[in-house]
Amino acid sequence: NSPFEVREFRADQLVEQDRPEHLHQRSVVHEYFTPTAMESWRPFVRDAVAELLDELEPLGRMDVLTDLAAPLPVRVIAQMMDVPWEDRDHLRELADSILYMNRGEPYRLRPLTEGMRGIVEYATPLVEERLDRPGDDFISILAQGEKAGIFTRHQVLVNTGLLLFAGHETTMNLICNGLLAFIGHPDQWDLLAADPGGMARLATEECLRYDPPVKSTQRIAAEDVPLGGKAIHKGDRIRWIMAAANRDPSVFPDPDRFDIGRQPNPHISFGSGIH
Repeated sequence: NSPFEVREFRADQLVEQDRPEHLHQRSVVHEYFTPTAMESWRPFVRDAVAELLDELEPLGRMDVLTDLAAPLPVRVIAQMMDVPWEDRDHLRELADSILYMNRGEPYRLRPLTEGMRGIVEYATPLVEERLDRPGDDFISILAQGEKAGIFTRHQVLVNTGLLLFAGHETTMNLICNGLLAFIGHPDQWDLLAADPGGMARLATEECLRYDPPVKSTQRIAAEDVPLGGKAIHKGDRIRWIMAAANRDPSVFPDPDRFDIGRQPNPHISFGSGIH
């Protein structure tokens, strides 16, 4: 039953949990995603970008989406999972299938279900291996969470899929949306090119605000909330549009302007609260 499989796959993801389960599960993976831990990946990501561009340079042209933005996160995620290098193409196929999770195509369930089953089938022997011989990779961390009784086996498998899905889609969208913003605002590109070391972080934050990689997310209200003179009732299904909040004129002066020097920049492109 495909709809039931999709519901179970999403329901067991870390980002779908509330307290106290969310805090217990997050405690297992938290150290893997601290700023310090992420900074340690910078050399690998830089090398991966350089390798991709070196491969493309002889061609004299590139499609940013298919030639850079799509393969880059798969290379990084494969390394984070510590999976064989030759499995990258298969991981990308699985990621492309799982991307149907948030698409509106009427026939999305077939490729989505195939992708979900594929990641479960692919990850199961890896989890078994990491239970016996853990490393410092993401799957090992989840497997140790299972051994500690915090994750079920299904939760380990679907959160492996979550890294593949969420890390692939958001990175791909950010690269493409950001480049499109710079194409439309060459003056901002000139500012970045003049001082890449000083402006890169600010530019990334503004790309996240101006055209976020995820425009909205769904939630179910856990309690009654008054908002803007309206009432959101407990149990209401809501769609939270982060892209609109990122253009709130009461928070962002001249919100429709792409300004890589914008400070402060309290965008909510990564959501808010425990999720």
